[in-house]
Amino acid sequence: MRTNAYVIGGSIPGLLAASVLAGRYDRVVVLESDDLPDGPTPRRGVPQSRQLHALLSRGLATLEELFLGFTAELIARGAVLGDLVGDLHWIIEGRPLSREPIGLAGLSATRPLIEDRIRRRVAALPGVEFVTGVRVVAARLS
Repeated sequence: MRTNAYVIGGSIPGLLAASVLAGRYDRVVVLESDDLPDGPTPRRGVPQSRQLHALLSRGLATLEELFLGFTAELIARGAVLGDLVGDLHWIIEGRPLSREPIGLAGLSATRPLIEDRIRRRVAALPGVEFVTGVRVVAARLS
């Protein structure tokens, strides 16, 4: 009999940990202090949730490997895909970087949108459950 796995925190790192653990444990419980919104809404416990976020090439590729169709799903909901250098204006130490395409894709989206879409994918995995409104104040490892 396999034991349960517990993940502390339902933000992006916790969600990704839960997705990996779901294939190895019968039950994965994600413990989160915030109430999780039903949709792409900023959360009180995520200080950067109102800022624009970007998924760089490797992170985007990893999310696509974990959740097939993830990139297209975000684009359909307003995210923007583009070349990280050719499509962006970079200014480093006051000087603009040349805008030459380098073949590395990045995706711009809000943090709540990225987190919401990952959370929906993880919640659909067998054996994953969320417990919200709780704080972990101590853990004992034995």
